Amino acid sequence: MSENLGLVRAHSPSLSCYDIHMHVELSAAAQERVESLVRDGAYPSVEAAIEAAVEKLEHPDFAGIDVDAAQRRVDADIEAGRVHDVTPEFLEQIRSRVEDRIRRRQPAK
Repeated sequence: MSENLGLVRAHSPSLSCYDIHMHVELSAAAQERVESLVRDGAYPSVEAAIEAAVEKLEHPDFAGIDVDAAQRRVDADIEAGRVHDVTPEFLEQIRSRVEDRIRRRQPAK
């Protein structure tokens, strides 16, 4: 079963002279996830959450990332004391590792 969230205004520079609306239907589970994200303050509105999701479709390097699992790993690292001071050197190390993994197309650990 799906729920209708109503109208979502599409914003596109190439279509700026048009006022475009589309109906978006989500499963009950997906609707609850979106509403929960808005309730928890991750997004200011349902429309903003949907727009963010659509934007992610344009970034295939990040497709399939399990955000909840990543958050659990971060929480576990913090709890275990595996934290670092954020210095320019530390940020450079991270940037370098990420670029290397992207070049090799390996998922981050």
